[in-house]
Amino acid sequence: MMMRQQKAMEAFHRYPRDDGDKLAPGSSVYDLNSSTYGYLVNICKQEYPCPPLVFLYAKMSLHRYNFAQGTMFELIRVQKYVKSTGSANASYYMTLDAIDSAGSLQTFQNKVSEYSVGRFILTCPIARIRGEPIDGKGFSTLVDSTLPECPAVNPFDTYYLVKESELLENPWIRLYLELAVAKTDRHYEDRGAGLADLEIVDVAIDEGQGLNANNAVFYIRYKDLYKANPGHDLVRIAIVRRNFDEAMGRLTLVGQTQSSDVIPNMTKIANEEDTGCSSFKGQIQSPEHPTQISSPLGISEDHEEANQLAMMNLRVEEAAGDSMELDSPSAQDA
Repeated sequence: MMMRQQKAMEAFHRYPRDDGDKLAPGSSVYDLNSSTYGYLVNICKQEYPCPPLVFLYAKMSLHRYNFAQGTMFELIRVQKYVKSTGSANASYYMTLDAIDSAGSLQTFQNKVSEYSVGRFILTCPIARIRGEPIDGKGFSTLVDSTLPECPAVNPFDTYYLVKESELLENPWIRLYLELAVAKTDRHYEDRGAGLADLEIVDVAIDEGQGLNANNAVFYIRYKDLYKANPGHDLVRIAIVRRNFDEAMGRLTLVGQTQSSDVIPNMTKIANEEDTGCSSFKGQIQSPEHPTQISSPLGISEDHEEANQLAMMNLRVEEAAGDSMELDSPSAQDA
């Protein structure tokens, strides 16, 4: 581990920077045409399409832009993405095309970073039209990585239920669900497998927060028709916390999925993760005597080490100027 840290620091010192602590002209990560130390360049073509997870990350980054700017851009395609290497957690620098409601086609240069192995903890510190200045500081500081838990009351009985019309007007709610499932329920298969087969049943949110609040927790009850077979729960719940830091210009999404069986008097499912969620007549309650249950999201010592290294690499990456590379002359003239 120490050797990998030393290599990361060597890469930091080798990275070209000018006197203003910005990347030198031509050094933008987004403008890389071939892979180099620490970065893997991927061009998305018809014969080599963009992976489903990267496509979701691109949608998340556009959501970050729309949320901050009050726009309604929709993803058209991902031209290419540059993936950081050297740790299990990666940053994705994506060049993508999107169109707004008026038909204006724009090219974006966005970034999404993973913060934990095998968990749904994502940040988007950069999302902008190529050539535009960065809103906010554009780099990451400490992220609240605690997973959101079920409340002591049934949110679908107590909290505000999102209307069907609001679901249609806010497609990012489904994006939250797809990200939660792809990051937590699709460990041993294609990350995009069965996402089209997810059916939203209810969405609840605390009335004190609201759909457009910077800080909000969403409770999404859904049917996973892709895994509708013995041994898997048909009805589940995704819990997603959103935080948008205006000063930093950073969107953070943290969440997980849980079992939520609606059969009356159903006892807690044996392999359900113990975070306070149990299913009794479709309600979400806190168990009286929590027990330690092994979970596919459990972090081993190796994962903890990988996470620590990834956090260090990300800080080195940010310190090297990845939040400012878009201000380089080459990026602005592109």
